[in-house]
Amino acid sequence: MPLPEAVGGFVWFRRQSRMFKIALLVWIVLGATLAGMALTLTLTVPAFQPNAMKLLPIFSLAGFVIAIPASFYVAKKILALTKGV
Repeated sequence: MPLPEAVGGFVWFRRQSRMFKIALLVWIVLGATLAGMALTLTLTVPAFQPNAMKLLPIFSLAGFVIAIPASFYVAKKILALTKGV
């Protein structure tokens, strides 16, 4: 027996699920972009070049981690603009 839409916060869960799916798609693109920017920064700044082999994985991971809250922010904006459709 399916639950009514207003019972137990089901509407909230459906909206959050939609936002999570959008955020995941945005995170894939944004995470790769920020990781690539961090790698480029590591290789072009002369101060980072002596330790580049140690810094490359750290900076790329930092780019992916920074993209997580940014992707949720973008997903909220997308849902607000499309009115959750």
